[in-house]
Amino acid sequence: MKAKKHNHNDDFFNESGEGVIKKDTVYFKGTYWKIGSAESFKDGDKVRVTGTKGSVAFVEKL
Repeated sequence: MKAKKHNHNDDFFNESGEGVIKKDTVYFKGTYWKIGSAESFKDGDKVRVTGTKGSVAFVEKL
């Protein structure tokens, strides 16, 4: 009997979700990320993270 082949995505950070702005960074999935957006944010703003690349999170205001 053969085992089923599964595709695994080890890059779980490259997902969307909600984050919060803290000290000019985005707190998302237990990690602080640089903000990849031209919008201005202030501490406490809730944002939607649309993706990540390297140490940058791409965000938009909720």
